[in-house]
Amino acid sequence: DQKAAEEFLYLVKAGEDTAGVRYYLGRAYYGLGKWIEAETELKKAVELKPKWSIAHYYYGLSLYKGGRKEPAEKEFMRSLKIKPFYQGCYALGYLYLENKEYEKARKWFVKAKELAETQEQKDKIDKIQATIPE
Repeated sequence: DQKAAEEFLYLVKAGEDTAGVRYYLGRAYYGLGKWIEAETELKKAVELKPKWSIAHYYYGLSLYKGGRKEPAEKEFMRSLKIKPFYQGCYALGYLYLENKEYEKARKWFVKAKELAETQEQKDKIDKIQATIPE
């Protein structure tokens, strides 16, 4: 991830300031646990390409990992409005579960299960849902 970050940073400095370069630089920083740097680059990626669902998702993850749950929730929602997918629904459900917003958590875990591509993903959702208080 460090090598990837260096390569994508080189591209930015060389004038290749595109949504894709910023996204992959943000992903590399995310992989290194550099949440602030990831947040900065992923924010630029979504500014350059606002309809990029996965970029909004990773921007939301970097915000979440950095302790900024409210803006993370907004980015997860933006991502899912563009294109609903398992990981985005799961992340939003998990955020609500942590916030003890159980009804919202249930809703998003149900949606995640509908979008799950593997039995393992479905089983993971079932286990989490079994722990949610009524």
